[in-house]
Amino acid sequence: MIELKSTPVIISSCDAYQDAWEAFFALFFRYWPDCRFPLYLITNDSSYPDDRVISIKLGEDQGWASNMRRVLAGVDSDYLIYMQEDYFLCRPVDNERIISLLHYAISEKAACLRLYPSPAPDKPYSDNPEVGKIALEAPYRVSLQAAIWNKHILNDLIVDGESSWEMEIKGTVRSRSITTPFLSVKDLQNPALPYIHRTAIFKGRWTKKAIELCHREGIQVDFSKRPLEAPPAPSPTLTSLFDRLKKRFQKLVGREYYGLLRRFLHQYVDAMVLRRQKSFTEDLVFRGIAKIRPHLVASRREKYHELIAKRRVAILAHSDLECNLFRRLQWGDYWAQYELTKALGELGYLVTNLDPDVVIHLFGTSIELPPRAFKIIWIHSHPERITPEILSQYDRISCASSQFTQKIRDMGFDAEWAPAASALRPSANEIKYDIVFVGNARMDGVRQIIQDLGDTPYNLKVWGKGWDKVLPARHFGGRYVDYPSLGQLYSSALISLNDHWPEMAREGFVSNRPFDILASGGFCISDANPGINELFGDAVPQYHSAAHLRELVDYYINNPEARRERMQQGRSVALSHTWQKRAQQFLRGIDTTEKELWSSFKD
Repeated sequence: MIELKSTPVIISSCDAYQDAWEAFFALFFRYWPDCRFPLYLITNDSSYPDDRVISIKLGEDQGWASNMRRVLAGVDSDYLIYMQEDYFLCRPVDNERIISLLHYAISEKAACLRLYPSPAPDKPYSDNPEVGKIALEAPYRVSLQAAIWNKHILNDLIVDGESSWEMEIKGTVRSRSITTPFLSVKDLQNPALPYIHRTAIFKGRWTKKAIELCHREGIQVDFSKRPLEAPPAPSPTLTSLFDRLKKRFQKLVGREYYGLLRRFLHQYVDAMVLRRQKSFTEDLVFRGIAKIRPHLVASRREKYHELIAKRRVAILAHSDLECNLFRRLQWGDYWAQYELTKALGELGYLVTNLDPDVVIHLFGTSIELPPRAFKIIWIHSHPERITPEILSQYDRISCASSQFTQKIRDMGFDAEWAPAASALRPSANEIKYDIVFVGNARMDGVRQIIQDLGDTPYNLKVWGKGWDKVLPARHFGGRYVDYPSLGQLYSSALISLNDHWPEMAREGFVSNRPFDILASGGFCISDANPGINELFGDAVPQYHSAAHLRELVDYYINNPEARRERMQQGRSVALSHTWQKRAQQFLRGIDTTEKELWSSFKD
């Protein structure tokens, strides 16, 4: 009998897979250097030449099940950690996290606790935000991915003569009679034991990801000892038929239209690969494409493999309804959507409208919301359109005005303050203008702040739609300024003006413009708004009449020190409000309170 002390890490292998050992242990000790568990490698007659690894030589290979039974007979502890020689670690392992999960599995008397969630758990479990429960009826309730196992239950599930593949299928059926909880960590993006998905060796072949990982990590492996992974071979009959049809179709519609249809096919395959729930027709068409063009489907699956497991977030904006793409660029919420998309992507989320798990609605008007999603509203405009009926559709409410946030709470809803933000950064530019303003003329051709400024002796430039019809040519700067170019514009002016719709100012909603002006290194004068006081203090002077505006303009143009002092004060505030911080605020707690969030979807 083989005696194993403490809680062991059992690495299932045999001499036929000896070519994987060097890479496995090189990556294991690189990414889990502080592992406190004894390591045991199952072999036939060979040993691994490292004092940190104890080789269990079983002699003649009797198959996975019989080999494992012989090893389990020598395990002293009630629990063990199971791995296989082709689980190549690719990121650092948190040793304390593994120990904590082991203690949790023991305290819950779990049958197993999967350390790599493939498949992921089906249900929340207890009050542990990191762990879920694998349902009794779940396929692959028994999985041989890396896991903490109760030795006795694992031994009871094993039937001599079965392979590891058979153990997963037939063991799952046998596990139906076991009511002891089968658990798993939840997050595939942050597994407790992070190794390359689908293992390094699949059906006896080196996978592409394993080869790439070894090359990247500088690990020498003899890949000639086993074949390399290959895409599925297409059906010769279907491929021949498709090629003949393709040539005829090219002649019929011409190469240009054929190219458009080909791009549409690729986009359709991308959508179907990412979509988790397909209609009967969609599934039928997709299966047909996979039969005719297996290489295409396989390549798209490979391309999106890492994305498929990520939490999906959709960002919906009022500007989505604008069909004219150039005009869409002139909407403020388009750029908020753009910057949030970048921030969420950098945080590891998949931003897509296909089957989203979470929807962030940048409110401008009511829209149809996906039924199976956690819904977040950010009220940054049009507070006059907000009603209790609208708010009741959302699971989380954020608001750009602290004053209006309190009104929402008075309606009986939880809400948090989430001001606007900026992606711009300070830039040093030569002063070209005395005063600038960026914003479209109102429908009546008037904008109060420009009207209040009146006929000014200063070098004023205004950018936006409609101004060429109402302003003297010397004051018209252009119809449009691209958002990334705003920083240079604001920092090249002595004063940049800001105003609000009356209902926005009344409710304390501060537009993005002061954030952008100040973050760029500019100086801002605005119309009166209580939200500005709360955010920026006196860093943004506010005017209360036309005469007062002209007085402020005269003073700050002729007093550069006073202007510079307020610029610096406002800049530090504006730079603290980034879109990445706002994205983190919107999604705070989504993963850690998953049990609560996903059990209360709103239809």
